[in-house]
Amino acid sequence: MIVLACLRKEPMDLKTFVQNRVAKIQELYPNQLWRHVPSDQNPADLVSRGVDPDKLLQQNLWFNGPTFLSGDDYPNRTINCREKLDEYNSELKNCVNERIENFQSVLNIHVNDFLNDLLNLSNNYITILRVLSFIFRFVENLKGINKVAGPLTTKEFEKAETYLVKKVQEQEFSSDINHLKTVHIELVSDLTSQAFIAALKRFMARRGKCAKLFSDNGKNFVGASNEIKNSLK
Repeated sequence: MIVLACLRKEPMDLKTFVQNRVAKIQELYPNQLWRHVPSDQNPADLVSRGVDPDKLLQQNLWFNGPTFLSGDDYPNRTINCREKLDEYNSELKNCVNERIENFQSVLNIHVNDFLNDLLNLSNNYITILRVLSFIFRFVENLKGINKVAGPLTTKEFEKAETYLVKKVQEQEFSSDINHLKTVHIELVSDLTSQAFIAALKRFMARRGKCAKLFSDNGKNFVGASNEIKNSLK
């Protein structure tokens, strides 16, 4: 049931590992009508659920398969494309996290609007830092019992400046920052071609096939390239 529900889902909605395998099945068998075989008629369940070997020899289901295979009519039970099972939902990407990300995106928009308004107040850098420092102090005073008063401290100025620089960078270089975050690290046991190929397989199992792959002239990369080319001949 879980697998059937996955096969009827768009691969992009599934977790990466399941997504790659569902996409491959749909590519190989694009127009297949998948049906559900009940557990009591599924020969594979006999072994997976621990039937003793002596009892297995007496199972007609194991040797001849489900009875409907020898009949004229197949069971007409199909899985609705929109059907969602509890186990199947576990393979979906976490909708809660996506909602949080959407909320954070909205929050960032408001933060950016606030920064734009703040920067429009004055073209004096020190004035902007003072205003931002007082805002941080106001927020901290709302949290704690000990209220801070008096002139601004160096620490408060540094906190405001760090925040301001960080937010301006996020706003102006958001695309660059997001691209720098797309890093995948694989540990290898040694620097041989075989170890690199194994790491590459693990990478593609999680991220999918590479459209282009660039590397330096390391011996393990060159050796792996030659080995892959020879295997494809």
